[in-house]
Amino acid sequence: MEEEKLKQMGCSAEVYQKALGLTHKAKVATKPGTGRELGELSTALVPICALMASEELNSSDVTIDAAQAASCLKKADFNKAQQIIRAALGSGSTSKKAETYTSLAERYVHHTILRALLVDFCHQTEEEAKKLKMKMTKDTVCTVFYWVCASAKLKELPESADYCKDQAISHKLMAPQCTKLTKNHAALRKRITEETKAKTASRTPSPTKRGAATPTATPRRSGRQPQRELLTKESVKKASAAKAAGSLLPLPIPEEDDSDDDEGSLPETPTKRRRLDPTTASKSSPRSLFPPVASSSRVRLDEEYDVPQTPRRNATLPSRSSPLKRAILPQEEDDVSMDQDQAPEASDASEDEDDDDGDPTNEGYTRFRPVYVEQRQWNMRGKRVRRLLRLAGQKKAEYFQVHGNPFELLKAQ
Repeated sequence: MEEEKLKQMGCSAEVYQKALGLTHKAKVATKPGTGRELGELSTALVPICALMASEELNSSDVTIDAAQAASCLKKADFNKAQQIIRAALGSGSTSKKAETYTSLAERYVHHTILRALLVDFCHQTEEEAKKLKMKMTKDTVCTVFYWVCASAKLKELPESADYCKDQAISHKLMAPQCTKLTKNHAALRKRITEETKAKTASRTPSPTKRGAATPTATPRRSGRQPQRELLTKESVKKASAAKAAGSLLPLPIPEEDDSDDDEGSLPETPTKRRRLDPTTASKSSPRSLFPPVASSSRVRLDEEYDVPQTPRRNATLPSRSSPLKRAILPQEEDDVSMDQDQAPEASDASEDEDDDDGDPTNEGYTRFRPVYVEQRQWNMRGKRVRRLLRLAGQKKAEYFQVHGNPFELLKAQ
């Protein structure tokens, strides 16, 4: 089978005999258990051996394009199979001489700006390596290139074991050579690192650093966050007096603070109020900040505070809306009548909306906890849903009137 494929590739007699010998050696070197199995890439075995024989004999009978076409593989798979077979056969002398710093840079260095710089450093390192009596073979060329790229700290550089496997060189020989170069040429390695970093920084500036050079958030924060006012005895007295008078304005700024006159018109940051005595809190007249609005899904809460804030539990007495406190301090009839007179239109409007709800409400019991409001909302059915159900019933009746009941027809069949 190998003979027929070599004849189809049009090899000369000399190349044919050389390629046939390489094919037998490659089969033994890539058999299962050797660690260099080809697997699905086995179709490239004969073409690659013919290509290697042609290179060793300096013949142009088989080119790399013809060998790839004969293998019926993609270029990436063909290159992978070629690396495996060359490594298995020990990589002939012709393939060792073919590797140069330029070809290695084109393969491993993706940054086009750094390629010429790194190749120049490779030549300088090669001259220094010759002074250390290192023979310039393919292993040494690949070692010098890897040492220069490692000094430049390239991110795309593979691991040393993978690099040796790709280039079919010995990792045991490369490691001591790299250590020798690092020990004797530390100054050169430092210069490679500095010049490479300067080259990449000057040609590819970071766009994020430009935007960070103009801070614009600092003046906005200073204008948006006014200074907090610390509560003192005088401020608490003024707040209680303003609350008793029914004032809805924010707490005044103390007179001794002359530095915050310009910020008096800005809204103050909410601060935690100090708990007052229960007697003073109950004596304040109930006022509402907003007029009552009609709503079918909300129970009006007890209007105890002058501004809408989070309800606070009294430290000594229960809240007014709790059943225990109503038993101790019953509500006055004037407050109940005032609440009923304030929103007559709201109750009329809610009757039209809740005509289909059928949920009985307890008029004598004002619910305080919003949990009961949510429970009532979940048990309700919205107006839109009721309207859609009513329209669906009308459409169904019209359909039955024109076409008849389809379920009755099915039962009749």
